[in-house]
Amino acid sequence: MDLSLFGDVLGMPGMNSDVSADWSRFEQQVGRHLPVDYKEFVSAYGPCEIFGDLWVWHPRADVLNLPAAMDRVLSEANFMRSQFPESYPYALHPDPNGLIPVAETEAGAIVCLAPPGPDRDSWATVVGWRSSWSYYDYGFCEFLLKALTNDLEEPFFHESVLEDPGVRYQVVGQLA
Repeated sequence: MDLSLFGDVLGMPGMNSDVSADWSRFEQQVGRHLPVDYKEFVSAYGPCEIFGDLWVWHPRADVLNLPAAMDRVLSEANFMRSQFPESYPYALHPDPNGLIPVAETEAGAIVCLAPPGPDRDSWATVVGWRSSWSYYDYGFCEFLLKALTNDLEEPFFHESVLEDPGVRYQVVGQLA
């Protein structure tokens, strides 16, 4: 996906766009190659806050750190699954074909990447809303662009956020 499509909504990216430096070590550690469009977005926009509501994690960030966030989400999911099994219909990484959490909203919704598997040929996006899940049959960048332009079947951002997003995009922290 052409990242310039985000320019009108978010402005210019504020990071290095060095996909290799940002993702090689992380992908070796998790044993999975992530989708190129997602990695390009995160490398360009960095660990960031979007519309003051969505925090996108980065593998080398000091604050919005992807590996640390994945560990936290997995721990919370395992606890919730033990108490309320119906609350987590999807497996999470490191389970085979498990979702990979990549971002979170202020209200605690988790945005995940669903890897290709037996039932799909390409990456999808899944959002966990605490008590329900939304599945989108397209990758992270298409999902995010649709969310930012309020073009999803169900709104992702609250209407008030879209009407007055305040700071549309800002990098949070630094890269290690």
